[in-house]
Amino acid sequence: MSLRTRSTLLLTALLVAAAPRGAQERGAVALDHFAAGIAVTGRVLVVGAFPGDEDLRLIAALTRTHRVETGYLSLTRGEVGLNTLGREGGDALGALRVQETLAARTVDGARQFFARAYDPGFARSAAELWQRWPREELVADMVAVIRAFRPQVIVSVHGADPPRAANATRDAADSLIADAFDAAADTARFPRATLGDPWTPAKLYGRRFAVAREGQGFDPVSGEDVARLAARAGAMHRSQLPSVGRAGIPGARGGMDWLVLRRRRGDASPGDAGVFDRVDTTLARFSGVAPAEVAAALGAVAVLSDSLASTLDLRRPWRSVQVLARVVALVGRARGLSPRCRHPAVDPWWGEAIATPTCTEGQADLDATLDVMLHRATRALLLASGVSLEVTAPRELVAYGEQVPVTLAVHNRGREPVRVTGIAYGGQARGSAAPRTTVPPDSTVRWSQFVSGIPDAHPWWAGSRLQGLHPPRTSPRDGLARLLAPAPSEMLSSVAVPADFRRLTDLAVGFDIGGTSFAVSAGPVMAVVTGPTIGEERRPVVGVPPVAMSFDLNLQWIRAGIPIRQELGLTLQSYSDSTRRFSLRVVRPEGLLVDAMLDTLSLRAGERADVRLPLRGRLAPGRYEFGVIGTGADSAQFSEGFRTISYPHIPPARLYRSSALYLQSVELTVPRGLSVAWVRNVDDGTAAYLRQLDIPVTELDPAELPQVDLARYSTVVLGPRVVDGAPALAAYADRLRAFVRAGGTLVLFHSATPTVLTPFLPYPLGWNLPAERVSDPAARVTLLVPTHRLLQWPNVLGPADWSNWQQERALFVPTVIDPRYVSVLEMHDPGERENRGSLLAARVGRGHVVVSSLALTRQLSAGVPGSARLLVNMLSSGLTGTPAAR
Repeated sequence: MSLRTRSTLLLTALLVAAAPRGAQERGAVALDHFAAGIAVTGRVLVVGAFPGDEDLRLIAALTRTHRVETGYLSLTRGEVGLNTLGREGGDALGALRVQETLAARTVDGARQFFARAYDPGFARSAAELWQRWPREELVADMVAVIRAFRPQVIVSVHGADPPRAANATRDAADSLIADAFDAAADTARFPRATLGDPWTPAKLYGRRFAVAREGQGFDPVSGEDVARLAARAGAMHRSQLPSVGRAGIPGARGGMDWLVLRRRRGDASPGDAGVFDRVDTTLARFSGVAPAEVAAALGAVAVLSDSLASTLDLRRPWRSVQVLARVVALVGRARGLSPRCRHPAVDPWWGEAIATPTCTEGQADLDATLDVMLHRATRALLLASGVSLEVTAPRELVAYGEQVPVTLAVHNRGREPVRVTGIAYGGQARGSAAPRTTVPPDSTVRWSQFVSGIPDAHPWWAGSRLQGLHPPRTSPRDGLARLLAPAPSEMLSSVAVPADFRRLTDLAVGFDIGGTSFAVSAGPVMAVVTGPTIGEERRPVVGVPPVAMSFDLNLQWIRAGIPIRQELGLTLQSYSDSTRRFSLRVVRPEGLLVDAMLDTLSLRAGERADVRLPLRGRLAPGRYEFGVIGTGADSAQFSEGFRTISYPHIPPARLYRSSALYLQSVELTVPRGLSVAWVRNVDDGTAAYLRQLDIPVTELDPAELPQVDLARYSTVVLGPRVVDGAPALAAYADRLRAFVRAGGTLVLFHSATPTVLTPFLPYPLGWNLPAERVSDPAARVTLLVPTHRLLQWPNVLGPADWSNWQQERALFVPTVIDPRYVSVLEMHDPGERENRGSLLAARVGRGHVVVSSLALTRQLSAGVPGSARLLVNMLSSGLTGTPAAR
């Protein structure tokens, strides 16, 4: 293979964005998909409450079998749901779920949208949610998405069966989209100046439970049917597995078989023969809307598209290059003669554009149709021509303001030469930064130059919230939030820009193939990252602080009123190309000293330093701020770090935060002899918090339990949901029972499938379906046995210990309780029946068993003092004697 390399391009960094896109599709499967979908103009929006709620089979059938432009709108990002992978919660869990959902969309090809609602946790009724959320703002979010995406059909995944008592957030999502279905055309209620031109969807569907047929929608080109494709997409939701991942297995429910028509505009006749029944999705519908030349061009595209369906040879794709070039030319001509109506589009447009302050619905429909057609046609032409693009840099993390070399490689593996007519970095209006260059067959041409100004990848939505919503923002319709270049005139509500369009960097490339000129987005700049466990990965290049400073955790527990003997771990990492020298200043509460800390520090390029900060002094009970600030020789301040959320199935996500943490001081007595074995699937941080409170803790993976001498410990804990993820633990139930009979304490926390705890229980328990919860974190707590040891020793609990709980009191609470248990507490949500199952104690042999449905680990990570005091009492159930001196 010949190789030609040229370095003539000067690039200038201009932009910012958020989450990266999936890998570029290639080969016969992608060519078949794009070519077959050129003249398919239907659009469907699927709406649900959470990431993972989407009907995976339906989306796969629409996008892959029928080539329909499909989007999924999630009301929330699932910020407070269960996490089966790690300790992420809040915005961090939201960022993880966003990346997982985008990975699923990379598999099934749909667009992804998110409204601004922060996951409220469990809710019993929509009325309860409207006390937390401003309903009208969420309807406005959905209207913004509908007006931008312009679906003819909307599907609510929660809307045909009776309301789901399990979680009212799903009922709320259905209620909101039903309202938005009508409101999207109402410019008096939602003005077009802020949310775009009105749009009237034709049909609204709901779902009912049914069983889809196996083998439905088999694609002989890819060798997959809808079920298998949906399974691969569902497998990306790994922080929620196994529940979501099962949605796509053969025979599982989902797909078009279980859609129920709820509303249809303009046709009251009964019956429904399919999603687009009585909805005109032909190109002929534009004959009365578009200028005559545009209508003629679209008619010619329809004819050529029909021809491609029978003549495209996936083994000899070059034979269709001229036909595809003609299609691109016709669609491009129509695009240039038609009004721009603020439809999101990832590709640049370097031709003439007709600007209009407002658009009719027909013009808005044409605008969306042309953008999708042009994207599919240009991708099909590149694939048929054997052209692929790579934009790379040598490292993933680049310090703010510093330069990194970026290389564009244009590979031509086709039969004919192609011309590169221009290159633009960061959303430049036209590609004039490179000379017109021909790339011969069987060759690669490269352009390289340094760029600067790579910004950070902090999600636009993360941070402060008001009334349960992420802050409103606006974004360019192409997903590029410019840093140095002027903002484009076409700005949309940020919720209306597909999350899969957002990228941190971008290179646009102009081509002339088959006599037709066009431009495409080559995607973000990617770094090739290698390692012994990951092999080779391509990750988006992001901007980071020149020196990042971060603590190990964002919360440190301290026992109040006693001499402090703790160390904080501070990591300093240089991402700069040069040596950085700076002084360190500590921001600390009165009564706390930092012993023997370095005043100045020097970091070479890429160097890391782990600094230990010994804390001395005493603190009264309360919450305090503690931080470290670095000041460079040029007076530049370093007070920021970032957290990387990285798992093998997703690109990394980063949350940027200050170099500070909270110190939570609590009055706490720890008894002598307390030693804990904590069995967990994932590291939720609980063991680290207990160590901060001077409690000896050994963390065990489930597989380690049979190998450990349990006699070394006073207490064994099966942490929250550990048995859900490790059902094999049931084989060791006899060993744990023997540990208890010999005098040990066993603490059992809740499981998402409560019955998996049965082998470990000394006496029977029963749960309702769905299991009871206490979702109000301020729900009244009644002490059923005020003198019970769990409430009195070694810490005497009072009313303050039940204050300031976060999100919820208890979950997966048993309702059928064997009388041999002692019910210690009663709590229930307002209007619900009494429940005595949140904290149960039983004496077994010489030992104790405590069964807790309380959300204690969540409270501990939130710094709720009462959670630490109660947890120590639970862990100490089997101990006797005098508590250790405080």
